[in-house]
Amino acid sequence: MNHEAYLLMVDVPPDLEEQFVDFLLALAWRQSFSCMPANIHDADDQGLSLAEQVSGYRRKVRFQIFIEKTNISGLLTKLKADFAGAGLKYWLLPALERGKI
Repeated sequence: MNHEAYLLMVDVPPDLEEQFVDFLLALAWRQSFSCMPANIHDADDQGLSLAEQVSGYRRKVRFQIFIEKTNISGLLTKLKADFAGAGLKYWLLPALERGKI
């Protein structure tokens, strides 16, 4: 199966949310994205605050970005350069279908 569109999900620390939105809005190829609060339960518990250790999760903002295949490499390269060391985690999934109802 050859997918031409993907969904890139990126977990961003809340203090970087506005900077990440600005980053996405500045992209020339921008299509659509959404964001929502996310409670991240992760085996990587290093650096958790006392409150996070008690609650068992870390608060993040999850971005879902619809992206054409031709833009993936450029976006990931730019993300890795602009947000180096920020601790962002991402997933890239094929978008099987897109429509409007």
